[in-house]
Amino acid sequence: MREYVQGRKAGKNHSQVKENNDLLTYLLADDLFGKPENEELVVDELLDFFVAASQTTTNKVNHIFHHLI
Repeated sequence: MREYVQGRKAGKNHSQVKENNDLLTYLLADDLFGKPENEELVVDELLDFFVAASQTTTNKVNHIFHHLI
């Protein structure tokens, strides 16, 4: 994740989303997160976002299967 964030900041990696409307673009544009010394905050926020999304999806799928059984 850290390598990808560094690549985005350096211009090596580009957003695949139309008009760069993705979470990383907004985090890097923010005054707090966009500063070089706060790169760790950006990485932490992205990891939290992905982990939270996977946990809620897993819980919802388990709940659905429980009711179907």
